[in-house]
Amino acid sequence: MDRMTLSTPDGEVVPAPGCAQRDLLHRLKQHEDLHQSLLDQLAQANQRLDDLRAQGRTKSVTYRQFLAQRLTLKDLLARIDLYVR
Repeated sequence: MDRMTLSTPDGEVVPAPGCAQRDLLHRLKQHEDLHQSLLDQLAQANQRLDDLRAQGRTKSVTYRQFLAQRLTLKDLLARIDLYVR
């Protein structure tokens, strides 16, 4: 990924040389879309886990796959939250 912003010595964030505002906004939209997609996938995984739990299928391979997916999604979201506050 090419950086589109730079930090000045005093901590100010500025566009990288040759980077237009529309390009910055497009990149921001992509990151926001990614974050929303992860949240949506997490909600779906949680719903599937609830459904399988209600069916008593907590020892099934499917349940364990959704559990692993949920853990992965939560980890990705936590990593994003480290940088985006």
